Amino acid sequence: MSASKQWGSDSKKLKDDSTDVWLPPKHSTEKASPDEQIEHLRIMFESVEDMLNSPDYDDELKDELSETCPNYMDVFLTSKRDLLRNDCGIVVTGKRHSLWTHLEGENKRLDKSYWIFSAHAVSFVFVVNVRNAGGIHEDRVKKGLKTSFTDEYNRFKTVLKANIDRNKNKRVQFYYRFLESFIRNAERGALTRLNMLKKSEEEQQQIISKNNDKINVLQFQCQEKSVELEKYKTSVVSKLAEKLYSYLHSSNGREEILNPPGTKKIIDVSYFLLTDEVPSRFQNGIKRWCIGQEVKTIIEDADAKLRSFSQAIGLRLREIEIDMTGAYASGPKNPDGAMIVLGIILLPLTLVLAIVTVVLFLPIGLAVSVFIGSGMRRKLADDLYDACLKQISLSGLMEGFENSFGVEYGKAISRVFDESLPNVIDSLLTLNKRLLVRHNDIKQKEESLMRLKGKILKIQTATEHFERNI
Repeated sequence: MSASKQWGSDSKKLKDDSTDVWLPPKHSTEKASPDEQIEHLRIMFESVEDMLNSPDYDDELKDELSETCPNYMDVFLTSKRDLLRNDCGIVVTGKRHSLWTHLEGENKRLDKSYWIFSAHAVSFVFVVNVRNAGGIHEDRVKKGLKTSFTDEYNRFKTVLKANIDRNKNKRVQFYYRFLESFIRNAERGALTRLNMLKKSEEEQQQIISKNNDKINVLQFQCQEKSVELEKYKTSVVSKLAEKLYSYLHSSNGREEILNPPGTKKIIDVSYFLLTDEVPSRFQNGIKRWCIGQEVKTIIEDADAKLRSFSQAIGLRLREIEIDMTGAYASGPKNPDGAMIVLGIILLPLTLVLAIVTVVLFLPIGLAVSVFIGSGMRRKLADDLYDACLKQISLSGLMEGFENSFGVEYGKAISRVFDESLPNVIDSLLTLNKRLLVRHNDIKQKEESLMRLKGKILKIQTATEHFERNI
């Protein structure tokens, strides 16, 4: 049952300033565009901001929110500002008539930076130096006249459109997850007090005492799971290092690295190029392994384990909150732990940067003696491969994985089990401690709480409208 239905019978009690509840337009069966969804999120942000700035949202409520979200107003306003501004864009400039050609290979450093940023961009500005662009003018571009520039400009837009649309959707999802969690924390104190208005002092104390016992158990479980996951992290680091070490030393690994698909066979490479080609293929082989399915599966399993632990505790906390507030308040369908973003896509890249050793300083004498002694390209390639292997130790691989996967996974453990969940637990305990001795104070603030209730209804209505159209 939605919160608006739960409290429908109470709506007549609201004061004039709280009855102006925003009503959504008639529901459409069409999914809203990313820009429309951002507009709906703006309405949600402003509804929450209205509640936070209300004089009825008193110092006690602010203190309780601060325990869960330190510097909450700065965090909230920064997120709102970041949502509404389109500064995640790329300005592409160049002297040639084809900026696209420039991007495709003229400057490798620019190529790398461009593709990194393009994965996150939501807008692009295309700048042309008309002096070097064959006399292309703004009016000709707008009219769509066919030129070499407009052809490449249109190709540029086509290639990037999918990225832009995908990134807009990612932004909507990110800020909605942030906002629904923030709303849950911001509403908790007011909703709990509203629920306590219906209870006698004895009933209130029984509820608080029962929930405090449950919260203390979850507090211990948080610490326990954090320790368990740290041990698990160490085992995953060892597993990754051992698997890569075995792969590099296996005959299949050697063959895949020396003769990867789509490349010239190693025996067909010139003698004079082998001393550069083998180390290069060795490095590329490590890169392919780090971004391959086996590593992805290991990381996803680790992520799933962390999520499972956090969700189990988060769901128990959610049950306690529902008992305290008396209604399923607006907020995430999943607990805080479900909001973990470990970076499955980006982690393999981090692994590559931490693991790949620059294998350039091979013994020159080795290459020369083999060349003179045998004249066999494969033997030279194998010897060079063995020289590369000598630079890779199991302990070195473990250090590399610890500095990449280990660091990121450790951050996720800390973020959930040392910060997010404990902050909610501390906030609940503080709230219960106050309510235990302030039954009369709550009664005296009934009018103020009812005004806040109207603002909460407004937030929930905006949230329901967003969810229907996402």
